[in-house]
Amino acid sequence: MNKKYLRFLGIVALLAGAGFVGARLLVRLLTPRPDNVGVRTERLAPCPSYPACVSSQAPPDDEAHYIAPLAYTGALDKARDRIVAILAAMERTNIITVADDYIYAEVVTPGFGYTDDVEFAFDDAAKRIHVRSSARVPYYDFDVNRKRVEHIRAAFAAAER
Repeated sequence: MNKKYLRFLGIVALLAGAGFVGARLLVRLLTPRPDNVGVRTERLAPCPSYPACVSSQAPPDDEAHYIAPLAYTGALDKARDRIVAILAAMERTNIITVADDYIYAEVVTPGFGYTDDVEFAFDDAAKRIHVRSSARVPYYDFDVNRKRVEHIRAAFAAAER
């Protein structure tokens, strides 16, 4: 395990006596918005080595991280608007950025209030929406990020009908 994660666990353990609210506040303070969100050189950031991240731009043979991109037909702006509507309807989700071909949102998990980052990059030529969903606090997320993307995929497909 990396040192940052072990330090985080140690601090959370010390604050356990201070109560649930103190631990939630600490999690928020120790997990600021990452500086690698966004599209750089036509790609979303790669997933880190820990399994609490999925990306459609991970190598397909990387079973821990790869997830298929979303497909769409029609105009990019209509597809983008559907994704925005799905995110807006999701609990504990804050849409941070909506651009012509990119969306970034933060999702706060129940309980300790961990924040996950969800990104969508639109490739209109291929009619694909690349997606990356990653926990800020590693290590294992019980497939929450994968389940989130599959929920969005199902809602997106249902909205297209």
